[in-house]
Amino acid sequence: MPLPPLLRRGCWSPLLDRRPSPPRRTGAPPGPPGRLLPCGAPPPPGWLKINFDGALLPSRQAGVGIVARDSSGTVLFAAGRPLLQWDPGRTEMAALAAIRGHLTVDCFDASGVIIEGDCLNLIKYCQRCFDSRLWDAHFPDTDVLGFLFELPRVLLRHVPRAANRAADVCAHLAISCTFRWSCSVDFPPVLSEVVQRDRANILVF
Repeated sequence: MPLPPLLRRGCWSPLLDRRPSPPRRTGAPPGPPGRLLPCGAPPPPGWLKINFDGALLPSRQAGVGIVARDSSGTVLFAAGRPLLQWDPGRTEMAALAAIRGHLTVDCFDASGVIIEGDCLNLIKYCQRCFDSRLWDAHFPDTDVLGFLFELPRVLLRHVPRAANRAADVCAHLAISCTFRWSCSVDFPPVLSEVVQRDRANILVF
């Protein structure tokens, strides 16, 4: 199945929308931005954004990290956990799957959730396999698409690695420990610095 034009251009790509198609409401996401949206830029009003990433060492020690933001740009939580893995693709997949364990009421009450990652192959694979339901056939031990069906609306988007820095930091921190921080005062300095730099980015449509 060919990729949608928006995904080929590196912009927004609708992945899943379980709601009917009423007229556009206030708070609906804007049209595809002319440039890639910086990781620190907040999602549209009423939406949440979750970035995910995986980190893998030659020793097979790995970590997955996720960072969630609301429409004001505030980090709702940053989380990560370690795992043993040998394949970079499966590590990224585990990072995407880890989002399910951190879904809150806010995620289900939001107008939608934007999910961003820097693994283009995984984003493409999700897009190709969604309609044909090939995911479970290839990876029966990883229910990734299942949790996407639980959300009201999802936009899955590929971003460059430089725009996924906070999730990358969490993934590397998670190699040695499990954590979930819901308050910025709990962030280690390396994560606080990245979050502040991301918020300083200017959103350009």
